[in-house]
Amino acid sequence: MENKGAGHVPSKEKLQYSIGVFGQNVTYGLVSQWIFYYCTDVILITPLVVGTIMGITRIWDAINDPLMGVLIDRRRFKNGEKLRPYLLFTPIIIGLLTLLMFLSPFENPTAKIVYIFFIYIAWDFFYTFQDIAQWGMTSLISPLSEERTKVIQWARIMGTLGGALAGGITLLLSFKSYFKVSHKQLFFILGLFMGLGGMSLSLLTHKAKERIKSDKPREPIWKSMGLLFKNRTVILILIANILSAITFYVPPIYFFKYKVSLTVFGYELDGYKSMILFGIATGLPGVLCMAAVSKFAKLFKGMKNLLIIAAVMDVVTRLIAYLLGYQGISFVFMVLLLALGGIPNNLKSIASTALWCDSLDYIELKTGKRAEAVTFAAQNFIEKARSGLSTFMGGLTLTLIKFDATKYEAGLPQDATFNKWIWFVFVMGPAVGSVLYFIPLMFVKYSDKMKEKIEKELLLKRMNAAENDGV
Repeated sequence: MENKGAGHVPSKEKLQYSIGVFGQNVTYGLVSQWIFYYCTDVILITPLVVGTIMGITRIWDAINDPLMGVLIDRRRFKNGEKLRPYLLFTPIIIGLLTLLMFLSPFENPTAKIVYIFFIYIAWDFFYTFQDIAQWGMTSLISPLSEERTKVIQWARIMGTLGGALAGGITLLLSFKSYFKVSHKQLFFILGLFMGLGGMSLSLLTHKAKERIKSDKPREPIWKSMGLLFKNRTVILILIANILSAITFYVPPIYFFKYKVSLTVFGYELDGYKSMILFGIATGLPGVLCMAAVSKFAKLFKGMKNLLIIAAVMDVVTRLIAYLLGYQGISFVFMVLLLALGGIPNNLKSIASTALWCDSLDYIELKTGKRAEAVTFAAQNFIEKARSGLSTFMGGLTLTLIKFDATKYEAGLPQDATFNKWIWFVFVMGPAVGSVLYFIPLMFVKYSDKMKEKIEKELLLKRMNAAENDGV
């Protein structure tokens, strides 16, 4: 094992990497937040079919991710690098596939399903390599945990802002009649600018440097895979995230589009515009607090405790919001409560990624190997498995509460069952997920004192190895 330099990452490199993450999340936000809606309300595929097909493909793809991670871990490019080259050739392929995803040239119902299925599979295949490499770089960019956390912090902030742009699509939907474009045309334009454009910007992540070098593994693949299962911290966070998706759930657009309208200073806001205000009001405080994640971690005695606080706050604030309701002035209190609960929730991505990077130090100390790719493939596995389950549960939930997108186009109201349950599902579904998320976290054992001890021992081990190599 070799350490290259003192590990200090130049500000320009941090900025370029963070902007690249911003671009990637612009594209990911478009796909993750809107592909379900696009399928049900734009090209009119039934929710249960969308949820089942996309849920199965995402879960199947998630299962393959650790294997892809092992393959990446076992490969070195000619220049000796492990991850960075993937950040050069995958983004444009992903951008083009995103554009095609929102094209959907077929009218036949079966053809539409088959087209989306195969485009999404191809999109997710290449996205896996890009995402593993991008977040795996956070563990290689510096041997110092404090500096890695800063890189992760700003990358996650920029990523959150990039993903938040997808929320602005609700405003475009509200005003689309002024632009004289159809639903379908609007999403194709979004595929061009947010899909292809966002991934073009993500090429900047290739500017980051690998400052930790590791030898190419020589043991069998199953032993490389086994490194993941030795990482208790990663496995428990993985389980927590998957459990959090096993709850009744609907994307927010279905609640706001069909149930919410506001009057602000005499101006009528439809569900689209109301969702924009809701997203800004509930998301902005958490985004602003992301810059102080290290202080929050110190306040709560570690990143693990930060994750626990996030789960508890989400449950408590959502329960109170549900009891208050959302009509009239209660809408204001609901927004304030979810904004409060959203502050620690916005810090979860930084806290979990920092914990994973730290856990790689522990694995290196014990085994002499780091396995960044397979570990961050597990992060991909978490996101895709959770997303797959959420998508399936979303389709199942909308079916159970008798949602019908064609009624909206015909000017008809939704079924009484939908009107009865949509508020509960919207606000309390994620709370149930947070309860399930909380349980595995109680078994994570990785304190700040343990982290400091491991980092010191690992630094000494690397120095001794470097001296021996020089003999």
